[in-house]
Amino acid sequence: MKYDKMGMCLSKTITYILLEAMKVLYVVNPISGGKDKSYFVNNINDYCYTYGIDYEFFYTSGQNDIEKIRRRTAAFRPDRVFSIGGDGTFRTICSAIKGMGIPVAYIPLGSANGMREDLPSGDSPWESFEMLMATYYTRQLDVITINGQDCIHVADVGINAQLVKAYDQDKNRGILTYAKYLFGAVRAQERYRFHITVDGVKYEKKGCMLAIANGTRYGSGLTFNLKGNPFDDKFEIIVVGRINLGTLIRAGWSKFYDEVRYENYSSISGREAQISISRQTTLQIDGEIGGRFDTLDIRMSSEKVPVLICRTPQQGAGRK
Repeated sequence: MKYDKMGMCLSKTITYILLEAMKVLYVVNPISGGKDKSYFVNNINDYCYTYGIDYEFFYTSGQNDIEKIRRRTAAFRPDRVFSIGGDGTFRTICSAIKGMGIPVAYIPLGSANGMREDLPSGDSPWESFEMLMATYYTRQLDVITINGQDCIHVADVGINAQLVKAYDQDKNRGILTYAKYLFGAVRAQERYRFHITVDGVKYEKKGCMLAIANGTRYGSGLTFNLKGNPFDDKFEIIVVGRINLGTLIRAGWSKFYDEVRYENYSSISGREAQISISRQTTLQIDGEIGGRFDTLDIRMSSEKVPVLICRTPQQGAGRK
């Protein structure tokens, strides 16, 4: 019997049986990416009706979503939870249900969907949905805590955090709005001095940005973590001295090259870090503002989150 596109050696009859026994909670961010998701929700309704799936929707509001999702999940007791939004939505869900052992699926429908680079999926959001509904393959995703807040993909201070702050205050969404603030942030970038201790080893760095990375790319396509692997129980502390438009262009095309050469770029891997910043500044975590700080305490969480992965027999998940 041949493997189908979802890497599962299942007949249609067995697929129907497995899906019919499934309970799914679909968490939808209605404003992420400025995209109308009603068509996607309607398709989910049709899909679940066809297969007899027991399901519920939860719509985020930005008000106490973590606690609300935690309560809804505990009451409904789904077999899996789908994140339909961007990186921030995915992080909210992971924070809400970590420790429950319930797999999470990521459908990239946000403004910047950086996690899609590290979680193999389909060529379109709907293809990803169908593949993730049918797969039972999971991996344990790392969770980083930064000053007590969970981080799934990337957090940073400096140029990108200023970009996220400006974007967050704009009523418009989408990649064009994101790009507008990206180039403005490049022109106005400031430099900081960072005193860094990683696993007991001390460093001193200067730069326009410091990132705490679990993933490999920003949603814009900018590669920032050449060592990134969200399943290796480590994070990377990355300091970039300065970013110019040439760097952005090279990084945006980096998927076609083995390596991108950054100016004044350094990367340190570890499991625990403390960072002192020369002045208080904005921290962004997975596309959301996390507050203003001049010190950061960073640790790998002992709690991981099982994530559903699309793969074929020839395709892995995450970087080895």
